[in-house]
Amino acid sequence: MSNQPQNKKTSFLSPSAIRNSLKSFRSRSSSSNNPAQTQTGQSGHVSPSGTTSPPMSRSPSPEGRNADVQFSPTASVALAGSSKRDKPSSYPAKEVAKHTLHGVYELAKILKESSGVLPPLHSAVSGLVACIEMYRRTSGNHEKMDRILKNIDELWSELAVKIEESKDQKALDRIVRKLSKSLEEQDEKIKAMLERGRLVRWARNSVDAEELVSSCDAIKDALRSFLVGLTLLIERNTRDILKNVVFQTLPRSHDAAFSAGINLDNISRGPCTKDTRVDVIKQIMEWVKETDSTKAPSVYWLTGLAGLGKTTIAYTICEELKAAGIEFVSFFCSRQLDSKNSKLLITTICRDLAALFSSFASELLPVLERDSNIAHARLPLQMEDLFTKPWKASLSQHECLPVPVVVVDALDESDRGTEFLKELLAAVDSGELSGIKFLVTSRPEPTLFDLCKSFPLNAVCKLHEIDVSNVQKDIEKYLFSALPDLKNEPNLVKLAIQAQGFFIYAATAVRFISSPSQPFSTHEKHKELQNIVNSWPVSSRGSEQNAVDELYQKILGNAFSDDRICDERLHILHTVLCADTRISMSVIAHLSGIDQDTVEKTVKSLHAVLFVSPKDECVYWYHTSFPDFIFTHEQAKFSISLKQGCPNQEINVFCDRVAHHAILACQCFSIMGKLLHFNMCNLKSSFQFDSDVPGLVDEKLRSIPPVLQYASQHWATHLFQAEPADNETNKLLQFLHDFMCNKLLFWIESMNLIDAKFECASLLKDAEEWSKRGIQQTDLLEYLSDAASFSAHFAGSYASKSTPHLYISALSTWYQDSPVWTHWKHRFTALPLITLPKGGITVPLLTITTNKSIDCIAVSGKGDQIVSSSRRPDFSLLVWDTKTGCLLKKLQGHTDLVWSVAFSSDSNQIVSGSHDNSVRVWDAKTGHQMWNLQGHTSDVRSVAFSPDCSEVVSGSNDSLMKVWDLKTGKLLRELQGSAAVVKSVAFSPDSHKIASGHSDGSVWVWNAKTGDHLKKMKGRSDWVSSVAFSPDSRKIVSGSLDNLILMWDVNTGHILSKLQGHSGFVLSVAFSPDGDQIISGSGDHSIGVWDAKMGHLLRKLQGHTNDVTSVTFLPDGNKIISSSHDGLINVWDAKTGQLREQEGHASPVTSVSFSPDGHQIVSGSMDNSVRLWDTMSGHLLKKLQGHADLVTSVMFSPDGNQIVSGSHDCSIIIWDAKIGQQLKILKGHTDWVLSVVFSPDGHQIVSGSQDKSVCLWDTKTGYQLKNLQGHADFVSSVAFSPQGYYIVSGSWDQSVCVWDVKMGYHLMKLQGHTDSVESVTFSPDGRQIMSCSTDCSIRLWDIKTGQQLMQLLSGIPESAAFSPDSHQIVSGSGKLVQVWDAKTGQKLRVLKGHTHNVTSVAFSSDGNQICSGSSDHSVRVWNAKTHDQQTNLQEYNNQIDLVASLRNNNQIESDPGDHFIHVSANSHIDTSWVINEDGWIYFSSNPLIWMPSTICKVLHHPHSLLIISQLGSAKISFKDSKLGSYWHECYTS
Repeated sequence: MSNQPQNKKTSFLSPSAIRNSLKSFRSRSSSSNNPAQTQTGQSGHVSPSGTTSPPMSRSPSPEGRNADVQFSPTASVALAGSSKRDKPSSYPAKEVAKHTLHGVYELAKILKESSGVLPPLHSAVSGLVACIEMYRRTSGNHEKMDRILKNIDELWSELAVKIEESKDQKALDRIVRKLSKSLEEQDEKIKAMLERGRLVRWARNSVDAEELVSSCDAIKDALRSFLVGLTLLIERNTRDILKNVVFQTLPRSHDAAFSAGINLDNISRGPCTKDTRVDVIKQIMEWVKETDSTKAPSVYWLTGLAGLGKTTIAYTICEELKAAGIEFVSFFCSRQLDSKNSKLLITTICRDLAALFSSFASELLPVLERDSNIAHARLPLQMEDLFTKPWKASLSQHECLPVPVVVVDALDESDRGTEFLKELLAAVDSGELSGIKFLVTSRPEPTLFDLCKSFPLNAVCKLHEIDVSNVQKDIEKYLFSALPDLKNEPNLVKLAIQAQGFFIYAATAVRFISSPSQPFSTHEKHKELQNIVNSWPVSSRGSEQNAVDELYQKILGNAFSDDRICDERLHILHTVLCADTRISMSVIAHLSGIDQDTVEKTVKSLHAVLFVSPKDECVYWYHTSFPDFIFTHEQAKFSISLKQGCPNQEINVFCDRVAHHAILACQCFSIMGKLLHFNMCNLKSSFQFDSDVPGLVDEKLRSIPPVLQYASQHWATHLFQAEPADNETNKLLQFLHDFMCNKLLFWIESMNLIDAKFECASLLKDAEEWSKRGIQQTDLLEYLSDAASFSAHFAGSYASKSTPHLYISALSTWYQDSPVWTHWKHRFTALPLITLPKGGITVPLLTITTNKSIDCIAVSGKGDQIVSSSRRPDFSLLVWDTKTGCLLKKLQGHTDLVWSVAFSSDSNQIVSGSHDNSVRVWDAKTGHQMWNLQGHTSDVRSVAFSPDCSEVVSGSNDSLMKVWDLKTGKLLRELQGSAAVVKSVAFSPDSHKIASGHSDGSVWVWNAKTGDHLKKMKGRSDWVSSVAFSPDSRKIVSGSLDNLILMWDVNTGHILSKLQGHSGFVLSVAFSPDGDQIISGSGDHSIGVWDAKMGHLLRKLQGHTNDVTSVTFLPDGNKIISSSHDGLINVWDAKTGQLREQEGHASPVTSVSFSPDGHQIVSGSMDNSVRLWDTMSGHLLKKLQGHADLVTSVMFSPDGNQIVSGSHDCSIIIWDAKIGQQLKILKGHTDWVLSVVFSPDGHQIVSGSQDKSVCLWDTKTGYQLKNLQGHADFVSSVAFSPQGYYIVSGSWDQSVCVWDVKMGYHLMKLQGHTDSVESVTFSPDGRQIMSCSTDCSIRLWDIKTGQQLMQLLSGIPESAAFSPDSHQIVSGSGKLVQVWDAKTGQKLRVLKGHTHNVTSVAFSSDGNQICSGSSDHSVRVWNAKTHDQQTNLQEYNNQIDLVASLRNNNQIESDPGDHFIHVSANSHIDTSWVINEDGWIYFSSNPLIWMPSTICKVLHHPHSLLIISQLGSAKISFKDSKLGSYWHECYTS
């Protein structure tokens, strides 16, 4: 047997054991760090050495892992050097050291006692404990030792936190082993000192103490290294959080990483050749590793001319960082790849950083969950919300780690590189991105140079300023490495000299000499090298740019010297370079009209400058200097000698981009003409959304090949860059005309299928702009404009979720007099038939739904953004993309309602005024609040920028206007002209004047520079809500609460015109950019468009369902933006809208009633009018005007000859129903009249009032017969019993009272409601009373006993009525009209269609119809006798094929053996559909058609017979429609 000691297996301390030990240490440290505790009587624990340790709740267990000790939270100290401890300044430094030492001692003991499961740690810490024991016996006056021990304590405090976060057991074991090894080394040294008695000498202040201090210092360094490793372990554990779906959907560039797939063949990107660029790489790596920010700024700029090797250096730096274990992310921009897209720059960097740092990922996650659109926002917003804020919030979690590096290469090839660098530098300068370094490379373009010119010398490397002789050596090394079989060839050195410092020259020469696709022999390479060197022109030595250019000439001369093939090859090359994106050889062949074999040979012949990526098989150029050369006439046309001794040959490879774009546009049109057709992907059913169609992805690849995708997405880009058409025979113009006439809709269909739908409108706008530059064909221009609007409408609608609904829904509901509909309607004859009102319905181009009431909006000077206010809970400002409707950013800071917002003319700033009395100025790019301007003592109602963006004016309810300096935030001047509230302010476009509108009806004009009052103009008596200057500053338009719009002459103060047409308050006015039109937003829910010169109303835009609070034009004048209290922002085509005779109330309808014969309906409204309507046609018969305030209640007399109405003007009026004249005015109530009713014999009227009384009146004399008192609150409703003996009244005092008509006695009080009673009535049989309450109940009471018989629960019913036979009840609750069985309480049906609260309902005398009035301003009539014809179609889950089942006058049947559902033979689909909130009409589970919101508002729903509305009404019929699996039959070619 061996005498050697047996090796024992080392059992390392488990992470859980360490966690328990450190947790115990943390829980005990509060006492060990608080000397006061031992002074207040708490006994300390005596250590084995006799010293007193801090108090513990109990002694450590033998194992030490469960020691229950206390640790102060203040013990956690940041490793960046700034302590988080909060020690009293008077506490002596010596005491700090002693009490810090207590914590270190206890922790060391815990580790020692815990190390039974970790022998290496046991051994390692034993010497440390002995050291501390000895030190504690001394005076503790060794300052360096005190500092080291304190640092050790701080490190362990931080470790105590970190170790609880670690989850990877194997990785933790690995770094614990490393720690143990370091501690063991120091333990050996300490033990040696103990054996030699050095500690005793040290305790006596021996000079040998430094050796012990050094060991303790090494222990500190080991612990710090352990902390870094532990932090990295935690930060790298990002797998779980990155599984979250929001990270999966975060857009990122696939080609941006330095080692991305584009580099699979190692030819497009690569590192520097070994031992080249050594000095440059060394300089950058020293910058990377330098921790002193004063010596190494956060941003380093590597710059140089094209071809000097910036990308290879950046690639090499990435490899160096990887080898050094330094965390980094890379983004290599390229014009040819998706990495040119700046919107992917920040999202990619953030996604990659999130993979490295879990703390950053944790901060980024809620941002993405809160706003998924942030990934598509503008670059400044991305920078702030995605990058700087989450990074800053996470920094404390990884500040002890080495600083990561972000490498951004070729920033000049990003589409917004300058903007990115500007935002980045601003964030770095403000400290938002501390703890991270950025290496940026780019050409020295002027805009980038201006941003970086102030960089210190140690943060810039300019490759073009490096001595060429130094670079030449590196180029020689590269050539020897790239051409090893020619390394002894002297011509390689000559080639390096010819390169003149340009690595791209050498790299291109290498590819020319040694083709990767066609390997040359050594002899062939020697000949090609000789050829290049011998043909080197003498002239090139005068210009450093000529080196690369002349090599290109050599390469191109070889490729295009044969005249027989030159033209075809040149056409192919020009197609590659002019293509809008990188394309495959197959696509190149189709676009050039040349066979693919020739394309492949051409690309192969240009192998030195072009390559085919194995990633996507697309053709790329190696360097951007090559297309620059081809597009420059002076360089691309040259004379060259291709063979020694032969005469020079003239070569011209110049590409006229304008001409070639015209060629490509023609080819795109030709391709689309051949391949586009109806139902591109053979979609089987219109009942499926695209996302639910199985196999659609594969079908799209087959049916829409790459060449068609390219042509569809880029035809207009090529067209836009082509020469405009100068005559009608122009080939491009003819192509465009044919495309619009025959392929437009099929193109939009394809674009929707390939997820490019939002591009359609801009492409059509490009085509329109091209058309305008040449010969203008009016019809074509109108068609293009309408097509752009149509495509934008479809793209932004729910219809785009199912491609068949481009035709079924979008086309069916488009303007029926528009060019698109007119041209295509004859080809789609089997679509659902939609009947629109005379004059049509205006459909917004885009609707943004905010779900909150909007008080104001403004549009940016560029027209690309809209800012809107919002209400509770955060009163934030929301910024939207005008094109897509996406939310871009949220500005938070106001603490109450925002009344006014404005964009500066340069789009850089936003100002807002609020109910919180403040004016706030925001940076429009970042969303940061720049100024909070305080000074007003009441609501700030209006704000405006000066045209030069240097000042802001604000108007307030405190009657003051204040002008503020935007640079300093200081108040410049204060304007006050009267005590009236300031409601609106505006600067004149010439900056000379300010206009203000006031609550006393006046408009004031002020000198903007001095604040002097110039004029006071008054032409009305009500509030001026809005004022605006004309573009020439000569006129002012004002809107008022008296429904008028006035236009004023600024110089004279005279009224120029009075615009009348709104029936509600005018809340907002604005001029068009050309000054020819005025728009107005009103409380009547409409937008008026007026002729500014004549004062005529041109058209109205209607679609909002509440007050239109703000209107404005886009800067180009083509679109109008409106906001409303309905929570919608609508974008309208400024040319659309109709002016038609309007029939309908302009305000909410409060009360409706049928005439006894059912032929007429009377309605009362908040517009102060009573109106009489024909029940069949809906035509207005009479408008009864006489009330001075809103009408609350109306009713016909039993003989139909009279009408009674009650009003907020406290009066009751009796009208002659035939001629519309007032017969009597009944006065006596002292407050609002809320309800009026005729007695059954028509001789009396009963009324209820807000004055709490019920009054009885004589119809003939108008005298008040009785005044019934008894209610304690408003009397909201009254009614007579059928015999006229009793009156019932309902009140806000929650009671229902029954009165004797003759005696006026109070007979009965019915109690049970828990909130105000809104409506009461008797049943026609006189047995029951019905009451409705805001307690959400409808209750039936027994008239004899007063007992409650039944309770129906349904929303908040505002009105209810019995059917004439007393068998049914109709109620209005919310937006619904509901019909109930009066005996059982069962809900029979729900009638939907109203878009706002239903305020009043009534049955016709024959019980066949129901009438309802609503706050949506409409009166609707419904078919009441439909319940027994209904089948609950919602219970069927099978899909219904409408074509097969719609037979016999559009009735649903089912043939034996078919697969369709069976429903009763008399069921009618037009009375069986339902509509959801998104506008989809469903039958069973099948989406039939999608309807725009403006049509939904006036659409006849099932059982709807009549809609009386200013918006008109629309009907839909599915008769003869081809839907479902037969949808493709809706088209006939």
